[in-house]
Amino acid sequence: MIEVGDEPTRLSLLVEFAYRCEQEAIDHLLMYELIHGNTKVCIRGEKGVPDDSGYVAEPGHVPMTFGCLERLIDGSQGMLVFTDYRKLVAYQGEGPCLEVPSAMMFDYMDKLNATSFILNSGTPACYSMRRRQQEE
Repeated sequence: MIEVGDEPTRLSLLVEFAYRCEQEAIDHLLMYELIHGNTKVCIRGEKGVPDDSGYVAEPGHVPMTFGCLERLIDGSQGMLVFTDYRKLVAYQGEGPCLEVPSAMMFDYMDKLNATSFILNSGTPACYSMRRRQQEE
């Protein structure tokens, strides 16, 4: 569990900076950090095996239950990710929280059937990315 008094992360500060500056270079830096970085982000979820008896953890990984999905207005799934615990609590309230590398959440987008990555939803510095749709 994350302590409520945690300091904002580098990613949290970068998002705020990118929001205020609106410069393309900052946008690319932020996207790179989210996709490839080892920066920790907070999501609703907890360690442990879900109630589904068919759930199998990937080899070498701690089983986790993610509760970070939200149905968007267009019917697709969005993954809600927060740069720090305070922002998560402000938007979703108290509850179980996981702190995971942002790159791991991008890896899980396909597994969770999410089409959007939404960082700091409900805050003025919200940042979102949509996964490209593959042509058939």
